[in-house]
Formats: sequence, structure tokens, C-alpha cells
Amino acid sequence: MSRVEARVDLHVHSRYSTKDSLTLVYQLEEARQERGLSHLAITDHNTLGEAPKTLRKLSGFPFILGEEILTTAVNPNGKNIEIVGIFLKEAIPAVPCPTLEDTIYGIGAQGGMVIIPHPFEGWRHGAGEEMSLFIVDECRRQKIPVACEVFNARARSPRYNLRARNFWQERLAPMGVLATAGSDAHRKAEVGNAYVSMKPWATLEEFRENLGEGIIHGNSRQAGWHRTLNRIEILLGRPLEDFRESLRRGLLPDSSDRE
Repeated sequence: MSRVEARVDLHVHSRYSTKDSLTLVYQLEEARQERGLSHLAITDHNTLGEAPKTLRKLSGFPFILGEEILTTAVNPNGKNIEIVGIFLKEAIPAVPCPTLEDTIYGIGAQGGMVIIPHPFEGWRHGAGEEMSLFIVDECRRQKIPVACEVFNARARSPRYNLRARNFWQERLAPMGVLATAGSDAHRKAEVGNAYVSMKPWATLEEFRENLGEGIIHGNSRQAGWHRTLNRIEILLGRPLEDFRESLRRGLLPDSSDRE
């Protein structure tokens, strides 16, 4: 990796996304190094989990603290809308479920940035066009930086990412909204499937400036496969990598040992 380039996956989940991911924080760090990424934004559902405590122990590790927050606002599919906050210091309270306005305020009060995730996948709590514009207007009113996720590696079809990018280019970019990308990884193997390459930064202001000149990279070809494996892992209660490692070390019976 070039020393003058940052490669940032801005949407990653750990085991603190309850009933959704089993990936440990140290496994995210392993994946970051293996994929040649410089930073990961940990954006667990409705919590920072133990990430702040873990990261204090691992001081210097290049993580961005974030949260994917379920709000009271509803999209056209009848699903509650999620928004992501990054560069947070503490969690946005999830109980009771906060309003969009309060969530945006809570992110901004910490000096953070709002991201609209997977906007056109309504069943995944995406905001849709009208509510995305509402979020942008509210962020502008509160003077809080806002970005739109134009590539999500878990998209169920490439057309949803294409629609998000077109919407951003035509409607949001002229309003000063930035573009981001994230793997939305729920498994270690997914980390880095989408990221932004950009100049390094020292402050949030520099991050915003450099993100505006960043390049989006993404691969969603195995999104369905990863979703299926993720569901299997949740049912089993442990990552499939653990089973493979246990078999390799002889800690689980192999089929050849059966009578």
C-alpha cells in the first residue's frame, strides 16, 4: 500500500451487532491487514459494544468508531430507517428508538458525520429517495456533514448500487453531499469488499475534504453467498472458520472417523 493513500472500508460489523455477526474485533484487524486496508469503520447496530474499550487496549489500531442506528422514521417498505454515524465517542441510545432528527443531532453533537446506508434497499432499512433528501436537509439545517453510501458490497443486485450512485450524482452531489462505500461485512471474509481510496487525514475536516476526492472500489459478486453463510453461522453460534480450524487441529471428529 502506498504511504500517501488511505484505503477505508466505512461500513463493517462485529459480534456486537447482536444476532447479526460473530466477528471479533481482533479478526477485523486481521482482515484489515490481509486486505491491505488502512482503516475500518466499525458500525455495529445500535451500539458501540465493547469497541471503545477494546480499541483503548489496542491503542494506535486504525479503527473509526461508528454505529448503525435504527430510527423511528419509516421508509416506503414500512421498515424503520437506519442511518450511520462515524467518528463517534459514545453510542446513540437505542432505547427508546430515536427519531431521525434526534439521531442526526446526537451524531453532530459528538463532532461526527452522518452516512445514509444502502438507500434503495428498503427491506434493509434503506431510506429511499424522499427520506434521503429529508436526511440531507436536516443535516444541512443542523450543519452536520453528511454522505451517501453509493456502493454497498451486500447489495442484493448491482442495480441498487447503480441507482444509489446515480441519485447521488444527480441530486445529492450538487448539495455538497459526499459519497462513501462499505463492505457492510458481517463476516471476516467480507471485509474490504468495498472501500474508498483517498489521501490520509488528521482531522474530520481533512477527512471530508479528502473523501470528496476519493475513489470508490467495490465487489458485490458474492453478496448472496456471504449472506447465506452468515445465516448458517448465526444458527451454529460460531464462525465457519472456527469449525475448519478445529477440524485441522483434530478437535472435532472427521467423517473418516465414523463407523
